[in-house]
Amino acid sequence: MVGSRELFECKYRRVVDDGDDNGVGKSQATLKISVDGKEVLAVAEGVGPVDAMNRAIRQALKPFYTEIEEVGLNVYDVSILNGEEGTSASVEVRIRMCRSSDFCEIVEVSGNILAASFAALRAGYAQLILGEGGQK
Repeated sequence: MVGSRELFECKYRRVVDDGDDNGVGKSQATLKISVDGKEVLAVAEGVGPVDAMNRAIRQALKPFYTEIEEVGLNVYDVSILNGEEGTSASVEVRIRMCRSSDFCEIVEVSGNILAASFAALRAGYAQLILGEGGQK
């Protein structure tokens, strides 16, 4: 986590992706967080698991940080770092988020694409909402 103050504490997160052979379906994310000792549970759907997770984060944080409405995700990119490992390869998730003229670029690496994505989104929101480490 970048910065000295946490935006939130994650108590629980789950992502489910339901679909058929044609790729038709929805992803759903459930997120339980704590902000300043107050817990909130958010459930959101998205066009994929990362979109659902991002929507759940935004939904959960909005009562505490209304300025989250001003933050946008402009770039989401995933690279495989050690492709010879096949499906157990590590991935690098790179995001760029903006709020007005401020922006941040976050890179997270993990063997779990959802964990890397969650960590990147969390760090990006923290930087732009708390003002810790954002760039102009």
